[in-house]
Amino acid sequence: MDIELMLEKFVKSVPLTSAFYQEGRLKKIHNGQALSNILSEQIAKEYPPDGNNLRFLITPEYLQFGFIRLEENNSFLVLGPASPYEPTLNQINTFLSTYKIPRQNGADAAGWFHHILVMDTPRFRNLLEFLYYILTRNSAEPIRTAYHTTKMTTDLHAEDFSITGHSFHTLENL
Repeated sequence: MDIELMLEKFVKSVPLTSAFYQEGRLKKIHNGQALSNILSEQIAKEYPPDGNNLRFLITPEYLQFGFIRLEENNSFLVLGPASPYEPTLNQINTFLSTYKIPRQNGADAAGWFHHILVMDTPRFRNLLEFLYYILTRNSAEPIRTAYHTTKMTTDLHAEDFSITGHSFHTLENL
């Protein structure tokens, strides 16, 4: 099966960022905005593949990420972020603080948050199970991975939030 082609078709139907890694290296990102790409790469570094083929993570900001390990070619996918609902001002402020985003870029972060796929956790898990089955012909339930405080050292700047063609909200309007 051509995994990259399948992912390309998948993200046309479900607007969710998918990052494909092979031999521990990022090979392709589908449907990602700049910040989604940065977060996917950071999540992949902090939560490398383990013995579980299917798992998911929920951050304190309720960002959901899924991990699918593909044994046959030493590769894995990171899917997300998705969120069960539109973010609150408190969640955006937590995000700004956690990821060391300067306050002047806060409006851009709010705009980015408002373009994340809204999907509740049971549906997100079902999507992961389905995609895992399509890719491996095996059935499994996703295991929740424990979240730990990020070790992210990258300072994010306005260009990391670029979503061309969209207007942004200010934090005060949320």
